[in-house]
Amino acid sequence: MKKIFVSVFLFFALFQSKNIFALELDKNTDQIYASGDTIGLDINLGLSVVGTFGVKEGNKVQQPWKSADIKEGDRIIRYNDEEVLTQADLQKLMAVVKNKETSITILRDGETLEKRIKAAQKSDGTYSLGLYIRDKVLGIGTLTYVIPGENIYGSLGHSVKSPEIKGGSLKEAIVTEIKKADFGRVGEKNAEIRNTILGTIEKNTETGVHGKISNDKYTFNSLRPLLVETRDGVKPGEATILTCIDGKNVEEFKIEIIEAYTQARKDVKSMKIKVTDERLIEKTGGIIQGMSGSPIIQDGRLIGAVTHVLVNNPLEGYAIYIEWMLEDMGIYVK
Repeated sequence: MKKIFVSVFLFFALFQSKNIFALELDKNTDQIYASGDTIGLDINLGLSVVGTFGVKEGNKVQQPWKSADIKEGDRIIRYNDEEVLTQADLQKLMAVVKNKETSITILRDGETLEKRIKAAQKSDGTYSLGLYIRDKVLGIGTLTYVIPGENIYGSLGHSVKSPEIKGGSLKEAIVTEIKKADFGRVGEKNAEIRNTILGTIEKNTETGVHGKISNDKYTFNSLRPLLVETRDGVKPGEATILTCIDGKNVEEFKIEIIEAYTQARKDVKSMKIKVTDERLIEKTGGIIQGMSGSPIIQDGRLIGAVTHVLVNNPLEGYAIYIEWMLEDMGIYVK
């Protein structure tokens, strides 16, 4: 593995840079680890307004948001000229400003707006803007790969459909239930997301959620060292996936690559695949939600990851070439 350069950025800059790393992999000598572990994604979204309410202040009901013209769908960027990323940040600043009028900066439809607002004081002495706010989203997916030495990881194989993320944490997850898919009905994994932090979330791109593993003491259940294959080496035929459908137990299941598409640019639908393993079909009905990111192996090489299911036929779906996932972290295969 040849390292060309590694650039150091402040945390906020990680979301502005196209590539955090620039590494070169030789597909004939350099191995990366295929995973298949179910992971929890604790994603910071910044402060998104999802609703409003009246705040009782003494004998009156105040609506601070109304005078400031703050609406559902707005994103709060700054309060009292201080950056806010979480509800805790906002609460801390409101306790300092109290019920004095101050500045609030919001993002609406791509436009940054400066407003003035005055928090209302509740009966318990705390302050409120009368806003229901969401600052994070929790979900599960599958860890696709980890690169040894660098501890870089990639997961999901497709983007998280949400506003621009502001970082977050990769967490341990335990599969607790499988809702089996059927023709016309999408199945899903249910999992318990634990507080054990495994790494940081640094990028959300069209090819997945990427970042760095930070927990040196955590042992993933199935890290298999494999050479990678470029997209021109993938062919129709037999293959396998690594995925977890029970607890933390990662297993290997048979699939078929129905078609491998010729692609000159990134696309999350690089291959059409079909589940052929009777054990997996019996348990899940085919491809289910939470399986996105499951690594695909062909001829002993890591070639891609599961991304989509066909609702009308859950035995079939799509997958992305591993080459595209790696490039989104500045990792190039020669």
